[in-house]
Amino acid sequence: LYTPDDSNSYNYMNMAEETISYINEHLTEDISVPTLADRVGLSLYHFIRSFRKETGFTPHDYIIHTRMNTAKYLLKNTELPIKEICFQCGFSSESVFCNCFKQKLKLTPIQYRKQEI
Repeated sequence: LYTPDDSNSYNYMNMAEETISYINEHLTEDISVPTLADRVGLSLYHFIRSFRKETGFTPHDYIIHTRMNTAKYLLKNTELPIKEICFQCGFSSESVFCNCFKQKLKLTPIQYRKQEI
């Protein structure tokens, strides 16, 4: 759990790093933005603004970005079935995963896997 330092100056960079670490460690779980805000002791809207200022992403966009990068890596470097990759990356269902993948990359996961890079 993130706690501000003793000088009473809230260090947003540390907050962002702590949040990113938590996201990476819990990627397969259902991660809600309100839960992340609670973890660092900020209001939801202040947390979203501060995280975006530090990272360039909203917390939700960062979670999706991280899940997509993990999925792309697994698609190219493993023989795991799409369904297994979907759940390892924290998506709630294969259809949600495939829709998100297609929306972000304009390719289905199968098309991405077959693509020569």
